Amino acid sequence: MKEVLKPGERAFSISLLAVNIWEISEAFKMCVKKPGLSSYGALPLGLGIIMLLCLCKIILLEDRKKTSERKKLRQSFLDAIMFVFPKDIAVFVGMMLIYFAALLLGAGFMIATPFFLFISMCYMMPHEIIKNGIFTVILVALIYIIFKMIFKVTLP
Repeated sequence: MKEVLKPGERAFSISLLAVNIWEISEAFKMCVKKPGLSSYGALPLGLGIIMLLCLCKIILLEDRKKTSERKKLRQSFLDAIMFVFPKDIAVFVGMMLIYFAALLLGAGFMIATPFFLFISMCYMMPHEIIKNGIFTVILVALIYIIFKMIFKVTLP
């Protein structure tokens, strides 16, 4: 009996192949500017070729050993999204987007970060609200001390 492909497995392999081909072309451009084994493009080109060979093996040999369930393209796409982004991951991606938007809109690091940390920890551990608050205060204080006072970095 053949193994069944996970949702989006073949599309992921093919998209990695496309990115890898672009990476090889960029590395080749670097090698053309300064040829030689010690050039700055030699390592990326070598790694890109190794990755290309591995991806070809995966796509041509290993994916062929597996079968895929025949579904409509829209349903396959939705299944792949649900497989890659389960509920908890989707919630965290949403929270991070809200956090980034708050930073871009000028909320500032010292205002947006405690809210993000507290809300995300309360999502993960809903029955530990007091501990989450204490941990948020300690963590934000440590971040402030390390980056503002020790490294002299201006926080946004």
